Amino acid sequence: MPNANERTIQIVATLDSKSPNGHSFAINNGKSGPADLVFNKDTNGMKKNGYYLIDFRLENKDGANLVFAKDRDKVLWACPAKDAVNGCPPPDSHMDTVFYVHPTKKIEDKKLYVINTDPEILDFVFAFNFLNESNVGPKYVKYDPGGSNQNGGAPPFQEASAFGTFVLIALASAAIAAFATYGLLR
Repeated sequence: MPNANERTIQIVATLDSKSPNGHSFAINNGKSGPADLVFNKDTNGMKKNGYYLIDFRLENKDGANLVFAKDRDKVLWACPAKDAVNGCPPPDSHMDTVFYVHPTKKIEDKKLYVINTDPEILDFVFAFNFLNESNVGPKYVKYDPGGSNQNGGAPPFQEASAFGTFVLIALASAAIAAFATYGLLR
């Protein structure tokens, strides 16, 4: 059974009349500083089959009144950075085997559990969709920080795959040589 590396990341929402959606956001590690949204199994002492369990916690300040959307398909959108549109994931984009809402944990107003399997080196973008509990402004408020999976090594089985390719090439070469020799001896 793979091991989980647990992280708590705090999202602070603040009312901001200068922002297009009426809110500004900050993201930190829930303790004392900016959040590190770079995931690296090697520097975290994890096995390649391990995963991250990220506990995102929402804190509202200065009159913000947001909660995580309860719809699993809407609360989190994610895609590889190369597929982003203006730096954001397209609506309804999901990375179901890489960065996704925990399938068995309940989505709470101020807490969302996300799994990041960090299977390969990959920059990705994701967005949270918050419900605006205020009667002022848009129903949904989107916040889209970015992240980076820096697995720091080969994806699982890459070495085995490379070795397998080498063996197949060697066997094919040997077979061709054997047929050529057989043809010459006939």
